[in-house]
Amino acid sequence: MRAKIKLLEHAQGRYIFVNDIGHNQGRSVTNDAEYTIALLYSDYSINDTTRIFYKDSQGRIDEILHCGKKFRGFSPGHKGVAINGT
Repeated sequence: MRAKIKLLEHAQGRYIFVNDIGHNQGRSVTNDAEYTIALLYSDYSINDTTRIFYKDSQGRIDEILHCGKKFRGFSPGHKGVAINGT
């Protein structure tokens, strides 16, 4: 996966922000979300309540939905969570 990952703490809980840096050489957050979720569960010890936001290579920010280490889909937009410095 070609991405930069940033862990954000927030007063309402824990967030992960993934900045997808392109998919010219294989996996990306968008085209391999299953792998992304599995990696975040193992490397960042996230749980089912951790919200995962990602910015794709075109600059769009969406949320990755997950449960029990499984990818469940995408939710458009960031639903009111401000993500700064990315």
